Amino acid sequence: DTLGTSNNAASGSKRVEQLVKLYGEESPYSKALWGIGQAFDATFPNAPANVREAWIDMCIDSGMNQITGTSLDGKTSHLSQIMVQKAVNDYNIANGNFQNVDAGWGESVESIINILKKGIYDIDNPLPGDVEKSAAVKKLIENERVFYVSFLDKLEILD
Repeated sequence: DTLGTSNNAASGSKRVEQLVKLYGEESPYSKALWGIGQAFDATFPNAPANVREAWIDMCIDSGMNQITGTSLDGKTSHLSQIMVQKAVNDYNIANGNFQNVDAGWGESVESIINILKKGIYDIDNPLPGDVEKSAAVKKLIENERVFYVSFLDKLEILD
């Protein structure tokens, strides 16, 4: 795999399979692990395979499904910036507002780099009037930002 993985022993999907085997198919942790790939595929259906594998791998390491904002112990924490971007993009498509649609959203390394950079920008520059977040949610959002920066570092090697 071009991006490499944290342990260089297995791709993200292989690590999911190994961990599901270890914890059992019906465990909440295993269901959350399967959910990482499902959320990625639903969000970025045409993304390069090596990007998908690296994303899954980093989500395992972070303990979060960084698309759904759900921890691997099954607790929903917050709406990720990627989900906000996807919702806006999908809304614009559904309403014929094509001048505000990111063509090829998530279909290339370059596109995913742009999505991550926008996510970092949006985290660093919340909209005026945004509600005050609890300390726990602030920590989760900071972890999301750290994830985006780390993943961006991996992707910029390919771009």
